[in-house]
Amino acid sequence: MLEQTPQTVLNKVKQDKFILIINTPPALKQFQTRSDRSDKLLNLDKMQYSVVGVNIPSHVINEQEISYMGQTTHVTSQTRAKHPVSKVNFTIDNNFDNYWYVWKWLYILNNPTDSGMDEHFSQFEVTGQIPLDAMRKDLKGDPIKYKHIEMKNMYDDYQTTISLYGLREYNEKIIKFDFDHAFITELGGFDYNYQNIDDIACSFSFAYGQVRVSLVDPI
Repeated sequence: MLEQTPQTVLNKVKQDKFILIINTPPALKQFQTRSDRSDKLLNLDKMQYSVVGVNIPSHVINEQEISYMGQTTHVTSQTRAKHPVSKVNFTIDNNFDNYWYVWKWLYILNNPTDSGMDEHFSQFEVTGQIPLDAMRKDLKGDPIKYKHIEMKNMYDDYQTTISLYGLREYNEKIIKFDFDHAFITELGGFDYNYQNIDDIACSFSFAYGQVRVSLVDPI
C-alpha cells in the first residue's frame, strides 16, 4: 500500500489571505473621552484592520558551543532570540476610526501636550524602606536605604494580544499567530494629495514579547 502524503502541491497559501485583529488593551478601554463616538470606539472588545501587509517574524533558538574530547560541538541554548518590532501597513477607513484607535493608544503612553503617561499609570504607593547590600554604605559608613515604590496599576494594562489569521479557500481561518504583550510603538504618517485619488495608506508598528502559533479548525 502506497504511503499517502498529507497535502497536495496544487493547494498554495496566498499572500493576500489574512486578517489582523487587535484586542483592545484595558487602559484604552478605560480611557474616558468627551465624544460619544470615541467612547463607543474605545469600548470595543476588538478592532479589525484592512491590512495591506504585515511581516511574520523568524523564530530563532540559537546554538551554543561546548568543548568535547578536544573538539567543539554545538547544543541548543534553549533561549529564544528577541523578536523585532513588526510593522503593519493598513488602509485608513473613511471615519478614521482605525487611525484614531492607534493614535489614542500612543496618547496614553505619552501625552503629546503634557508629555508622560496618562494618570492611570502614575499612582504609586510606598511599601517601606528596604536596606541595600551591607557593602553599599554612605559617607558616614551607614548602610544606604531606599523606599520601595510599587505600581498600583501595572504596565500590563497598555499591552494586549494582536492576532493575525491566515486564510485558505473561501476565507476560512486556518492558522493563528498571537503576538502577546503587544503595544504600539509608532503610527506612520500619510499625505493628502489633490492629484491622487487612491485610498490613503498608513502604517503602525508594535513591539511584543512572545508569538504563539496554532492551527484553527475551519468551520
